[in-house]
This record gives sequence, C-alpha cells and structure tokens, in this order.
Amino acid sequence: MAIILKSSNDEDFEVSPEVAKQSILIQNLLDDIGTTSDPIPLPNVNSKVLKKVIEYCEHHQHDPPIIKDEYDDVPRRSDDISPWDEQFMKVDQEMLFEILLASNYMDIKPLLDLGCKTVANMIRGKTAEEIRTMFNIKADFNEEELAQIKRENEQTTAQIRQPGAKVFAPLLENRPAFRITKPISVIREPQQFYKQLLCGIRQARQRICLSSLYVGSEETELVSELDQALQRNPNLHLSVLLDCLRGTRTDAQGMSSATLLVPLVAKYGAERVQIYMYHTPALSGLSKQAWPQRYNEAFGLQHIKAYIFDDKTIVSGANLSRDYFTNRQDRYMQIDSRQFTNYFAGLVHTIGQFSFHMRAGDRVASYRLEMPDEMADPTQEPRVFVREANERMALFLEKAEIEHAMAASNVGVSDTLVIPTVQMRQLGITQDEAHMSEFFHLIHKFAQSHECRSLMASAYFNFSDQYKRSILDSASRWDVLVASPQANGFYTAKGISQFIPNMYSIIEHEFLHAVKAQGREDISVQEYVRPGWTFHGKGVWCYLNQQRPQLTMIGSPNYGYRSIYRDLEAQVTIISGCSQLQDDLHREALSLLSHSKAADQKELRQRARNSPLWLYGLKPFIMKKM
Repeated sequence: MAIILKSSNDEDFEVSPEVAKQSILIQNLLDDIGTTSDPIPLPNVNSKVLKKVIEYCEHHQHDPPIIKDEYDDVPRRSDDISPWDEQFMKVDQEMLFEILLASNYMDIKPLLDLGCKTVANMIRGKTAEEIRTMFNIKADFNEEELAQIKRENEQTTAQIRQPGAKVFAPLLENRPAFRITKPISVIREPQQFYKQLLCGIRQARQRICLSSLYVGSEETELVSELDQALQRNPNLHLSVLLDCLRGTRTDAQGMSSATLLVPLVAKYGAERVQIYMYHTPALSGLSKQAWPQRYNEAFGLQHIKAYIFDDKTIVSGANLSRDYFTNRQDRYMQIDSRQFTNYFAGLVHTIGQFSFHMRAGDRVASYRLEMPDEMADPTQEPRVFVREANERMALFLEKAEIEHAMAASNVGVSDTLVIPTVQMRQLGITQDEAHMSEFFHLIHKFAQSHECRSLMASAYFNFSDQYKRSILDSASRWDVLVASPQANGFYTAKGISQFIPNMYSIIEHEFLHAVKAQGREDISVQEYVRPGWTFHGKGVWCYLNQQRPQLTMIGSPNYGYRSIYRDLEAQVTIISGCSQLQDDLHREALSLLSHSKAADQKELRQRARNSPLWLYGLKPFIMKKM
C-alpha cells in the first residue's frame, strides 16, 4: 500500500513504504497508527524540498539499514561522499539549507549527515573572511580592530609550564577563554547555595540575571527578596530566563513560575524586569496541542543554569526550587569576573532575543507571552525560527571567540582559565559537543604515557553512546558517579515514572557488562547513597599525574542523549594552576564520593530481573527523552 506525504503547500506525493520509512519520524508514526490511506502532513517541508528528499530516499532505499546507536558513534568524515550523492547536493545555498532542515525534521540521519559533510567541504581551507562572504555573515569588527586583536594575541612570549595547561591547551582554540584572577568559591551544600543566592540578591546594585529550567512555585521568599532589591535600588535590572513549557506548568493550586514572577513585571515594568520564556521549535502545531504538560517537556528544554549578581556568576546544575536548597545535592561555583559575567549575561540576553517575553495581564497573576516582532514564533514557524535563532547565536559566539581569544603561549604557571561552552543542537549549535570530543581525545593521548584518572558525575546513568564509548576506549582510569535508585529524583514518583530508576539500573548493568567484557578493571561505577537526599550533581574532575585535579567541568549537561540533541545546555571548563582551587576541587570530589558506594553487578542484575518486561520496550524512549 502506497504512503501519501503532504507538503506544507498541500501537494501530495505518493511513495512506497520502504521510501517513506527512511524517515524515522514517519516510521514511528506508522508504527503507532499502522498503515493509513490518509495523507501524512509534513508542515515544515515545502513541495520543492520534499521532492528532493524523496529523490534521495528512493535512490538509497535498498541501502543496508543503519543502527541508530551505532550510527551516532561513527567518526565523521567529509571525504567519503559517493558520486551520486555529490551530484545530488549540487544545489544553491537556500536549497542546501532547506534540505538540512527537512532531514533534521524528518529524522533522516544519512541525509542530514550528507548535508553537513557538504557544508564542511564548502568551508574547508577557507579563511574566516571567505566564509563570511560565502554565507553573507556580517563581521562584528573592522579591519583595524581585527588587526589589533591579532597583534595582542601574538605579542606574548610566555610559555605554558603548568602540566594541566599544556595538556588542555587545544581546548582554548576557537573558544572564548577567561583568565580568572580572583579566587573561585566552591560551594559544597545546597543550604550554602541558597544563602549565596540571597546574599547576591541583597548586594546587587546594577543587575541580577537568573537562568534556570524553572522557579519553584513555592519560592515566595526568593521572589520577595527580588522585589525588595528592586525597590531599594532604582538602577537595578532583573532578567530571568526559564523554559516556557516547564515555567508555565501549573501545580495543584494553579501556580507556576510564570504566575510567581509576573507581579514583578506588573510592579516595575518590562524596562526593569525582563522574563524570557524559551520554547523549543520541536513542539509545534498539532503536536503541541496533543501532548499534555509534563510529557511535552521531552521534546526539548531550556536547561542552562547560571545566577548573576553584578560581576559575580554562580555556575551550577541546580534549579531554583526548595529541594535544590535543602536535600538535593548538586554542584555550585561562584566566579568573580566582570568579563566572564558579561559573557554569561550576554548569552542569556541573546537567548532572550528568540524567547517569549512575559507581559502582565489585566488580572492579578495573569500574564501573556509575546514573541519579539522580528522573530518567528517557534510554535507556528519552527523552520524559520531555527534559522533566525541560529543566526543570533552564531553571531554571539563568533564575537565572543574573537573578543576573548587566548593564545596557548599566553598562559602562565599559576593561571586559572575558564572556558564556557554551549550546546543547542536543535538550533544547529554544537560547540560543547565538539569540546567534549576534544577533551576525551586529549586525556586518552596523555594517559597512553602518563598516569591519568578522571571522575565523571551525572544525576542519571544515561550517558550518550559516544560518551560511554569514549570512557570504555580511553587509556585513562575512570570513576563514574551517579544516583542510586533511592537518590534518584523519580524514586518516589507515581505512575510509570516510578520505574525510571529501574531503567537506569538496567543501563548501568549493561555498561558494567561492557566494562568487564573489555577487561577494564580501572573503570568503576559509584552510586550516591545518602538517606533522605537525592543526587543531581554533574561534571568532570581530571587528575594528571597529580593528587589534585587540574581540570573540572561544571554546568547543566547530564551528558545524556537529550543534553546533546534536545536541550539548551551550558557548561564551564576550569583549568586550574592554583593549588588552593585544586585542593577545593579535590575536597569537593571526596565529599561526594564519601556518600557513595561501588555499584555491585550482582545487585544490578537482580534489579534488572525485578523490573517489568514492558520496561525494556520503553528503554529507547527513556534513553533519548529523560
């Protein structure tokens, strides 16, 4: 039975099931509803582009199937394009971009990969100026400013003498980097984190900028402190970036982050209080109407956590709600640097450019959300939104890379460097993904001839396939710290969510089986166990030939599939030449490990056996949605 595909301009295309099912989007739909004679609408793909996509799928319909998990781990090359594919991609830039968007929307991995390879080949060997000309990108600096930046980077003659800086110097390339001269404060407990938040609010005189997934609807004290700070300081400005889906989800009393914050907008006006609500472009049209609250968050979220008070930034993975202030363990570091803080504030406001803005309604606690006039609505025009959001983020990152470029030769023996990276794959931004790949490569290379051990933590044992493979293949010793079932945030959940800790145990058991199969006795899994507490910490500590870590990563990513492919994420890499900071990082790691125990494969096997069989069927969904 033929499958009918309907383009965005209502033109029907009849294709065979084999051709249609090369799109994972369509395959999943047919698996759910069975064969159908009704046209399948593709509202994000016009006729001209759909015709090209079908041409590709018809040519490749007899290719050997690609297993998705394996496909994601294949090292990317751009010199292996077949003659037919090369000829197929000889299109103008507008069509090339449309093919990339369509293949991403329809989830046709080989076509998306082909498009990316084509772009990579187009820019290979070209200068930044040539690339700007090719894609009509406006430069942020004139020739004199660019020449001055280049001279400043070349003038230094200092050499890297610190082992950590030597090993990790390649991480500085093509990324903004900041030299931190004031001590970085490592906060250890959630109660201290909350006190530091309140202290920051009370001391702020110019700006408060908060980026979180949501604000707990019970956080009236926190909002009251913000209100008092705005009242005391007429020059103070407040900006808050939240996820739209999570921030508007209501509790049993009808309260949400939005209803909690909108009185500040009503009282002080949009000039002083800006509430940004980012909405994923992956949930639009009928899909948005069909998926209920809570479950719709699986499509993508604003997940970046940073809390700014004048020139200080607290980088964390913690949200702004009561459990994160009491008995939900996370990580938190305060960095005192105007340049670094300006970068993060700029990141928040750039995302705010393509987010909904909250406006006060006529009634108490009522609000409306408005998209800036110059931006497409992600729920109505997702393809246009992605293009426009990508343009704004690319310009922001390019400017940051130029303004804060740091030559490896300009790093001293006791310097502490901070490298922020972001990941927004739904918007075409993969900076952190590339950064992590380079990091794994560097420590593997170092560990082949030196002692090296690393600790990687996540709230959930759901690392992406590429990260699991990087750990298994690394020459470094690895310890992995995750939540035990009792310390998992879903442990006391109701309904189907209560089985999520079981699923993580199944994945954990499979990983340890792979560790044993490779004979890796130097890889262990530790489970965080602390009565009455849950675990939400994430990050990396890396020890190079020393008893103290020379590098740490901290931020919002859980290093899972959705951290790479669905959510907006940001993390900070700190390369420390300061012995005091290294001591503090080491004590932080020891403190977390003091509440952990080694995972037992026998116990994990028993947990897996006690799990309902149907749970295995949900494994692909949980691995890529949670």
